[in-house]
Amino acid sequence: MKNKFNFRQALFIGFFVATLITFARNMFDWENGIYLGIFAFIITIAVSFIAQKVIKD
Repeated sequence: MKNKFNFRQALFIGFFVATLITFARNMFDWENGIYLGIFAFIITIAVSFIAQKVIKD
């Protein structure tokens, strides 16, 4: 990730990550909050790469 995210990419990342985290939190019983944090970090990185590929400047 060399470049900064533009507004559309940041909006896409925020919407998609929030949707996935909300779905995962409701579907799975997370015993420890650290697991949800690790999952959220991995999802955020993955969605960031997807956003750069899908939405180009």
